[in-house]
Amino acid sequence: MSELMSRKLKECYESDFDDTEGHKRIFGTWTTYEEDINAGQWLAPVKVAAYVQHNFNPDVSIGDIACGTGLVAKLLKPGFYTNIEGYDITVEFLEKAKEHYKSTTYNDITAEALPKQYEVVTASGVFAPGHLSASPSKNIADSLLPGGTFVMSNPSNAHGHALIPSDYSYLETGGWNAQKDLVMIYESDPYPSLLHNGHQHYHRVRAWKRAEDIAVL
Repeated sequence: MSELMSRKLKECYESDFDDTEGHKRIFGTWTTYEEDINAGQWLAPVKVAAYVQHNFNPDVSIGDIACGTGLVAKLLKPGFYTNIEGYDITVEFLEKAKEHYKSTTYNDITAEALPKQYEVVTASGVFAPGHLSASPSKNIADSLLPGGTFVMSNPSNAHGHALIPSDYSYLETGGWNAQKDLVMIYESDPYPSLLHNGHQHYHRVRAWKRAEDIAVL
């Protein structure tokens, strides 16, 4: 793992939640991002893409929040999932990602909903300590079509984590347990997500529905 990746991960996890300008500085200068995370066997995009493939047909409409360099779209494309549009705050990433999506657009999900609604909204790494909290939960719900699904991955410390304490709960600290806009319908077992300086990190995939959709079931 590169020294740059170690430094960037530390900066991210030590940042405040929902710090748009800080995150732009961190990721906008991470020139070897995809090379580094691939070297660390970053599996969150793989697991999120797999959930989509297992639960939805290829013509499903997808909005990918914090799309980065386009990893989720690249993974879905061989299965003919091409109705996917990418959103990020890092313009350097959007430039690299645009070849993999129908379109790529700047969006700060903490400030506003996506410009259109989707059957599925994905987020494969941004909802984590030092990244985003549950503050955009209403904007995410507003970005879903009725009956739509939000799929995200979050760190799990069930097997230890080099960057978060053993008693840390992202769902609790990040406000997900308190928000009322989305209801969790699925939680995976922890999976090995990233190898960081010899330490194996773990994440979970979680899927959510709009609270108003659950209320009418």
